[in-house]
Amino acid sequence: MIYIGCEADSADATVVDIEELAELAWCDQAALAEKIPSGLFEPVAAYLGEHLG
Repeated sequence: MIYIGCEADSADATVVDIEELAELAWCDQAALAEKIPSGLFEPVAAYLGEHLG
């Protein structure tokens, strides 16, 4: 799993290299909790908490 914090300039996202990436999803914090019920890696959770409020 790879986490990337960013601001998107479009709602469109495309997987270009299917050998490197199976899928991607734009998620807010509520959606992340649903997708990763065991919780985020703590440094990632701290970063998101600091930058997303």
